[in-house]
Amino acid sequence: MAKSMTGYGKAECLLDEGKITIEIRSLNGKNADIGIKTSLIPREKELEVRQFIAKELHRGNIDLFATFEQNASSGAKTINREIFWSITNKSPLCRTPSIMSVTTAAFFPQSSRCLM
Repeated sequence: MAKSMTGYGKAECLLDEGKITIEIRSLNGKNADIGIKTSLIPREKELEVRQFIAKELHRGNIDLFATFEQNASSGAKTINREIFWSITNKSPLCRTPSIMSVTTAAFFPQSSRCLM
């Protein structure tokens, strides 16, 4: 019985920080041509990953995709108000109307005194 070289697999792992998704796609091919498309795997580890894939999937054009989606709650940033006020009070941009002070007032309405 012939084994197919065409296939697709996808796995997801939910973590506290976000979600990791791994996809593997394979098309017909004489040799194992492995492509890794991700920023999650460091360059120095790519060879090990390619060797592992080649050991399990012997032939075909194989593409590995890995992505990480951060949770909205873990990606939310908070502003240290004390530091923010100390910077804006010392900035010359806050003494005259400017793009910076208008932007600051738009994003931080409580800091509208910066426009004065």
